[in-house]
Amino acid sequence: MRRWVSGLVMLGVVAVALVVWHQRQAPDSCLKTVDFGGVTYTEATTTEEVSSGNELGDGTLRCGSYARPIMLNRTPGLDPDVAVASPIAAYVLYLAPGVTPQDLPDKFGTVRLDD
Repeated sequence: MRRWVSGLVMLGVVAVALVVWHQRQAPDSCLKTVDFGGVTYTEATTTEEVSSGNELGDGTLRCGSYARPIMLNRTPGLDPDVAVASPIAAYVLYLAPGVTPQDLPDKFGTVRLDD
């Protein structure tokens, strides 16, 4: 009987650990967007470092049901109607709706929309 109870407890611990692990991994496994000023920007990665300009304020980084605040800055040479950046993500731009990687200057290198 004790073995059954121990086995069920271990099974429960493993199940809880898997659920926690999955929830912690979720933000990296879906398309990230940032809401700022009534606009939803889509995350794109760059091969060249993105410099941050003047601070714009706080937005909300979203990925599925996950959400957290994120500081956003202007990117020198780009209007916030095109893209914004975060000072903590050196190789990431957040593109405004309708903006494609081909619309960006070459200084960002290869720009890829994350999926």
